[in-house]
Amino acid sequence: MGGIGVGLGSAFGTGGGIGRAAYSERVLALYPESLIQYLPLSEASGPTAIDLSGNARHGTYSAAGVTYSEPGIGDGNTAVKFSGADTHVAIGSTTIGDAWNGDKFSMVAWGRVDDAARWTDATSYRYLTHLRADDATYYVVMGKSTTPNQLEWRRRTGGPIVSITHTYAPSGTLDWFCMGMTFDIATPRLRCYLNGQLISESTSVNLTAWGANPPTGGATVRCSG
Repeated sequence: MGGIGVGLGSAFGTGGGIGRAAYSERVLALYPESLIQYLPLSEASGPTAIDLSGNARHGTYSAAGVTYSEPGIGDGNTAVKFSGADTHVAIGSTTIGDAWNGDKFSMVAWGRVDDAARWTDATSYRYLTHLRADDATYYVVMGKSTTPNQLEWRRRTGGPIVSITHTYAPSGTLDWFCMGMTFDIATPRLRCYLNGQLISESTSVNLTAWGANPPTGGATVRCSG
């Protein structure tokens, strides 16, 4: 992921919410029974990204292109930086697939872009979070789109994509930002957040059931370029 750092607060839940304060403690205290994975990405070296949820769903860093112990979001923990040559943290596993509920979930991830040129790149989608099944038409994703200075939140369940976007003006921020997404098929409603504020929501008829399509190890990443 070209020049992007990912820091404390990368977490998945099933139906709960995620907050911040003393960040790790707050994440772990909110809806602990629903938290299925929490990767702070504050390691000093690889290859393992430790899951602090208590579920031992650890991630695996790419063998190259990852810089450790970078400055974090300001809570005293470090972050990691991805070079942009398909670097990532693989987070999918059999246990993630067993726990994931694509019809009721919340997720949050922090990111920071190191250069304005990343924001104007119109060729690469830069993920903060990407959960995908073996069937590539089932996924949820948050990150920078291929539109300059734009963030996008997407959910797809085999059919048309449901997308919500936010475009920075005049240019994307070089500070840390936090993306969040919640979904509940009971409504159905997809809600998308930026820095704790609701950006927009969708009740599209295309927000259909996830079905038997668990995310997988080879397709699911926390950060990718």
